[in-house]
Amino acid sequence: MDHDTGHGARRSQVPHLFSPGRIGTLAIANRFVRSATAEDLVLYRTGRVPDSTIDLYRRLARSRIGLLVFAGPVSMSRSLDEKDFEAWKHDAAGHSVVGGDRVAGVVHAERPDARILGQLGINPKERPSVIPPVYWWSSTGPEMTKAQIARLADSFAIAIARTKQNGYDGAQLHAGHGTLLSLFLSPYGNRRTDEYGGSPAGRTRVLREIVDRARDAVGDYPILIKANATDHIPGGIDETVFPRMAEEFQRIGFDAIEITGGMWDCLVRSKEELGFRPTLTPESRTGIAGDVAKQSYFLPFVKDVDVDIPLILTGGNRNVDWLEAIIHEASIDFVGMCRPLIREPELVDRWRRGIGSVEAACLACNSCV
Repeated sequence: MDHDTGHGARRSQVPHLFSPGRIGTLAIANRFVRSATAEDLVLYRTGRVPDSTIDLYRRLARSRIGLLVFAGPVSMSRSLDEKDFEAWKHDAAGHSVVGGDRVAGVVHAERPDARILGQLGINPKERPSVIPPVYWWSSTGPEMTKAQIARLADSFAIAIARTKQNGYDGAQLHAGHGTLLSLFLSPYGNRRTDEYGGSPAGRTRVLREIVDRARDAVGDYPILIKANATDHIPGGIDETVFPRMAEEFQRIGFDAIEITGGMWDCLVRSKEELGFRPTLTPESRTGIAGDVAKQSYFLPFVKDVDVDIPLILTGGNRNVDWLEAIIHEASIDFVGMCRPLIREPELVDRWRRGIGSVEAACLACNSCV
């Protein structure tokens, strides 16, 4: 470990940002996580990894980030193009190239994956419950049947197994930001009265079915979940609901919880209602650069969470001294970043070496979106 002068010298405390951590069977070199980021829409539109994405992941990994989570959609069918996956695995994420642990995000990308979902007998417009549409793309079809939910669980389990077969170190289910799984978890999006609704155990039932089926194929392979600690919507997930949800995640068998928040539907609310200015993506706030009081904005929503699996806090993390304090308190195990690593892919290495500002250069303006 480097023991530089300046803010770097204070990293001798334990636990701290540059100490090793663990997620399930996976040893992590430090407490930094590059959270899944849609950095190149070519990947989503074509399913092929452009050279720019490969170069970006090389730069990120050379910064020795503890964990890289890829945002590319993993095919939820058996018709995956192996050549594409192999090129991504070796060129963008192989240990021989980048030296970091890799977790592939298993994402329900509703519009890009509509063809695949159709092959599975799932209408991409269907939801756990019929709720009033807020945007044209959030229009809802009929409530999903139990048979469709079972096929959805099978497809996610297949995708998790594919990530292991293709050499990734783990898989993450995206259940935040109003994705289909996010709507299952939220009392706002899930108003079912059968076994898939009602209580936290009911709303997480589909996740249990996914993980149970995946475990039959992958054993103790690390499976993470990214989920909202707040929907920023009345009647949705909030700081009173999320602690129970987190307990269910642990019982289901997830190896870590990445904490995020916000749904697109919340963006029709005013700044006064939300407590922050609504912008294009509900999980990415603006006007937080240089003010730690506005950063790490999902932290208050998890103060009552009491689980034994690691918590990854994503959202507005951009001051190394403040993040050191969060990790030192031991309530959060890892910190995730997206936008700061778009501006500065080598940020983690800069902080490790104690060079420059304790703040990331990212202005949190959302122009990258």
